[in-house]
Amino acid sequence: VFKWWSGRSVSVILRFLGTTPTSSTIYKTLLSISEQISELYHIPMNSYPTVNQLRDQLETYLLSEIPANEYLVILLDSIDQLQTDAYDCKWLPIYFPSNVKCIISTLPDHGDILKRLQLILKEDENLYVNVPPFEPATVELVYNDWLKMKNRSLSPKQRLFINNLMKERNEILPLFMKLFFDIMSTWHSYDPIDENLTDLKEVDDCIRYLFQRLQIIHNTVLFSRALCYM
Repeated sequence: VFKWWSGRSVSVILRFLGTTPTSSTIYKTLLSISEQISELYHIPMNSYPTVNQLRDQLETYLLSEIPANEYLVILLDSIDQLQTDAYDCKWLPIYFPSNVKCIISTLPDHGDILKRLQLILKEDENLYVNVPPFEPATVELVYNDWLKMKNRSLSPKQRLFINNLMKERNEILPLFMKLFFDIMSTWHSYDPIDENLTDLKEVDDCIRYLFQRLQIIHNTVLFSRALCYM
């Protein structure tokens, strides 16, 4: 971003896909992005009923109406977490004004998403950047920064447990790391370590663990009924 627009103020629209009801389907994602652009730049829009209509409105109208002296980055993290009907990537606008950049991320071997993106954006291989999994040492540095921002800390025993757990992982994806941080952010220094955490291998495992914790805190009936509204 600094190379694109050095010294300029930049707005960012960020979506961690698959983590909320409004970011689990591509229709709701495009609608929420369009609504945010509409609100940011005071551009009227229509809430069309189909993905194709929303995409066309975004590409041919909303983005082009952003003032030339305004700069926007749209970041869509983990499109592999969307429902499978979005894996064809036909919902993705192809043309962006010079003052708008779009960054998307996906697992390289999930649902042929990367292959479809390469077919759509085949003219420039420089558009693709391989992001390697985190190393355990890097995870510790990131966790230290995040804990500092939250004014929290870990006991030596908890820190040792986390370090050993991460060293056992063949690869550590950013979303897995973030979800695991959400889990450990709730710990107190006197809390016993839940050995079930060693069973968390994938992102979905972390999500299920967090849901189970909410179910225990709020009881099964309240939790299940609350999910019905999501």
